[in-house]
Amino acid sequence: MKRQQAILSLRSNKFRVIAHRGLSGLEDENTIPAYLLARESGFIERETDLQITADCYLVEMHDPKVDRTTNGHGWVKEMTFRQIRALQTKNGHQVPTPYESIEMLGTDFWHNFELKSPNTAASTAGMLKNFIGRGWSAENFEVSSFLHAELRDFHLYLPEVRIGALIAHAPLNTGFAQELDVHSINVLMDIIDADPGLVDEWHYGGFQVLVYAIDHYEDALRMKEYGVDGIFSNYS
Repeated sequence: MKRQQAILSLRSNKFRVIAHRGLSGLEDENTIPAYLLARESGFIERETDLQITADCYLVEMHDPKVDRTTNGHGWVKEMTFRQIRALQTKNGHQVPTPYESIEMLGTDFWHNFELKSPNTAASTAGMLKNFIGRGWSAENFEVSSFLHAELRDFHLYLPEVRIGALIAHAPLNTGFAQELDVHSINVLMDIIDADPGLVDEWHYGGFQVLVYAIDHYEDALRMKEYGVDGIFSNYS
């Protein structure tokens, strides 16, 4: 437990520690128990993934198929919400919707929703607009994706919610991020290790730099020393 406790201890006003898929190192990823465990461990921010079902329901799942994380088989996009709901994760949990997890965590929690599949932007914008209209702040939410076209569409639907561009390779410049008007560049740790100067470059461009996914104290400390704004971690 020393490793888990140490990572969260690095959090400060200038260094965010975000629960990656909930506290997914200790509980089934992207489930209500994983989010509750994160909150109980001291997290105030979480990241989760959104897929869309055949009947246009948003569900919190990383993979395009249900096979790895549940007792089912098949593509999320080809299954109905009722079919998804009948599945169980390894520890016997249901696949949640973002409506359920936002309600459960309340108005003082921060949420990063990663759009994992095409055609999720409009539904996500509509869902978040509903919560903003019910008392949540737009600052409670950020939407990220490797699918930059989805980010562009989402930003058109709901410009008051910040967006973050996920990348797994270093771009030559920040033009893509400026074009998308992103708030953050969310990047693989290896990219920062290979060129720590990117942090200052992206800060100069006006972007926060968030790094995924950090599971060891030494890595988290090194990222903090590089000056990144926060990390996503499976542990606390």
